[in-house]
Amino acid sequence: MNAAQLTHDELVEQALIERARVDPLVFNDYVLKNEETGAPTLSCGMHAEMHKLADEFSRLQLVTFIESGKTVQFAIGRALWELGRNPELRIVIASAASPQTKKIISAISRYITTSPELHKVFPNLKPDPAGPWNQSAITVARSSSSKDPSVQGVGVHSAILGARVDLLILDDVCDYENSRTQALRDDLDRWVRSTLLGRLTGNARAWVLGNCWHRDDVYSRFEKSGWETRRYAVTNVFGRSRWPEQWPAARIAAKRIDLQRREAARQLDVVPPDDADPIIDPELIARALSLGENASTEYHASATEPGAVIVLGVDTAYSSKESADQSALVMCRTNPRTGAREIVQVWAGRWNLDQLVETIVNICRMHRATAAIESNAGGEYVAQMVEKTKVGVIRCTTTGASKKLRVEMLVSEFAASRWSFRQPGTLPEPMRLLAQELRNFSYEEHCGDRAAAFFVAIEAIRQLESKPRPKGKVFPWNK
Repeated sequence: MNAAQLTHDELVEQALIERARVDPLVFNDYVLKNEETGAPTLSCGMHAEMHKLADEFSRLQLVTFIESGKTVQFAIGRALWELGRNPELRIVIASAASPQTKKIISAISRYITTSPELHKVFPNLKPDPAGPWNQSAITVARSSSSKDPSVQGVGVHSAILGARVDLLILDDVCDYENSRTQALRDDLDRWVRSTLLGRLTGNARAWVLGNCWHRDDVYSRFEKSGWETRRYAVTNVFGRSRWPEQWPAARIAAKRIDLQRREAARQLDVVPPDDADPIIDPELIARALSLGENASTEYHASATEPGAVIVLGVDTAYSSKESADQSALVMCRTNPRTGAREIVQVWAGRWNLDQLVETIVNICRMHRATAAIESNAGGEYVAQMVEKTKVGVIRCTTTGASKKLRVEMLVSEFAASRWSFRQPGTLPEPMRLLAQELRNFSYEEHCGDRAAAFFVAIEAIRQLESKPRPKGKVFPWNK
């Protein structure tokens, strides 16, 4: 069929296809589809600028706000475009976790096998029947006899198939777990440089895509070593959204409220925190203190709303020696009618094992509370002894991820004015020390005893509130 026989729409599409073969942005808009709606993926001016930078620099970092489209634009779309133009490429895509890379490889393979738009642009981009084709690696039809896959995905610290890499795409290799301490950041940096960068061919390109995590994360280190780095906040210098279709002003404002100052700065404004930044905003702690001023001295369960959760968070360190850490107990209760949470009372002391168990049991019986105890070696022994007295116990396992979840939950609830420090007149000293430990909290430093007990209580509240409750029983977890 010659050009004179084509309809207007067919002529337009033909011109679009021709343009897609030379322009990755046009290719992405023509080929890629929204995973949820199936509609074409629409790029923005920011994405156009990113692709121009990728054309210009062989070592490029794009540190962006969350949900900026970087994975779709580069790890999927640009990788397909590059492979369509040169099937001989050996591409490696690395992410912090293997499931993420498998998702990316699956998307690439799905487009190659099923997309009619992709086949119109690159009709020869097809699977190699003799090569691997799975969630970890794929090989397309090519003239070379290379044993390396065309595209492979690896998680951090995973092995790489083959010896050489022509295009390296690091997509979110940093996360909370591998960026929270200097030792972990050093370990990731060594792996990236030795295992990934060490395999680049002479004319290879490397693109790093991610959200900032720390002022000394891998992205910051690459920038200091000379990589071309661009940081894209969710708004430009005029305060307007860089991608209004995905991030309208109302959504940005709502997300800032949800994330609060520290996380909003990191996730939306691309301002990485350092160890000196407060994780829990002191203003939020001050508000929780003011909300509980001049509270009643009534602590007993008789003053508690029906259906409330009462928890005694326990941080165990049973020893009566003056040099030993203190055991800390923090009693909290909830108001199911209003959603409020109260820090009712705080204790700390150097008790031996029997004294600690007796103290926990007496407090729980008096206030009809459930003991929440961290399930480490010492905590498990205390939990077993408390259970023998018929007091309810919840065991809470603490990992880096669970601690982060508890702190994020606390910050969110503080921001919503749900927490108060219950103070009858003057602020009790143990409660003041808890507030101070929360102000000074850091993921990298030793957590204060009272704060540790409080975080365990928060986890227990979450578990108990998600449990179905038998009707007519106010305290169903204690017998």
